[in-house]
Amino acid sequence: MPIIAVIIGASPGLIIGLMTNYIFMIIDLAVLIITILLIYALIRMVIDYGLGIMAMLNVGITTASLGMSLMLTWLSTAGSVITAVELALTAMGLQEHLNKAWECQVPYQGSSYFKGSG
Repeated sequence: MPIIAVIIGASPGLIIGLMTNYIFMIIDLAVLIITILLIYALIRMVIDYGLGIMAMLNVGITTASLGMSLMLTWLSTAGSVITAVELALTAMGLQEHLNKAWECQVPYQGSSYFKGSG
């Protein structure tokens, strides 16, 4: 889920960067590789040391507006980096939330009335 979020978040900034110049294309690709490595390190850190679900969701949602607005300017690479991190954090928070929800569910045993006495 976080990997898909990174791809979705980084794509618009890269497309804008690729349309401008070869120099920007090289910079964008380098920043994308660094971004993927940083997000991988962030995900490993969260898995190893833990980060609260609400903290992930809050950080992700808070940076959304900054990343999206930067993506529409000449700072498209910075916008795509921020948006990719925001989407990865939000996806991780939602995934953890769903995992905890699945753990809390207890299978339905059925009423003893319907099981019969025999």
